[in-house]
Amino acid sequence: MKYNKILSIAAAAVLIAAIFTACAAKKADETNLGENGAASALEQGNAPEKESAPENKSGITSPNSFNAVTLDGGEYTSDSFSEADVTVINIWSTTCGPCIREMPEIAEYVKTLPDNVKLITWCLDGAYDEEYTKELLSSSGYEGITLTGGDGDLEKMYNDIMYTPTTLFVDSDGNIVGEALIGSPKDLAGTYTELINKTLKALGKEEME
Repeated sequence: MKYNKILSIAAAAVLIAAIFTACAAKKADETNLGENGAASALEQGNAPEKESAPENKSGITSPNSFNAVTLDGGEYTSDSFSEADVTVINIWSTTCGPCIREMPEIAEYVKTLPDNVKLITWCLDGAYDEEYTKELLSSSGYEGITLTGGDGDLEKMYNDIMYTPTTLFVDSDGNIVGEALIGSPKDLAGTYTELINKTLKALGKEEME
């Protein structure tokens, strides 16, 4: 009886140790920014079946249902994603130096995108000082859509975001595809194109040139 009790305690200890090791490994993987200060998204693998939504590896809630306010006073909803095969969401803040420095590159990159790929930004603190946010975007040359707040899944996403800039790749149903790109890559255009093409491939769509 005593021997069996010892075995039971030992087995429980092994199980607990395994659980904590998995959590620690997951955390380390999520916070690994790599040599360029940017964590790459969408690991190589077989594309998911067309009938099912591609896997969301980002740890961030997919924006399947929300209503958002834009910086120019307009509205942007989860239904807006249906206008493109892939929507790139660049999430930034006015207090983030790397976010501001990469914005001119984003402004130029938007001009190169085909009709089936869109890019928007979401300024997490944009509602606090809209004029300053507009000045930053204007000086960078960015003229696209910028979200400043919203409800539903957007609120959940706000709580999930740990770093800025964070860039997500979303399909026409609002599902995040693959992992998030965390940080500002050295070659923004090349990195974005690579990740967009991986997203398009996962969705069974033709890749960008």
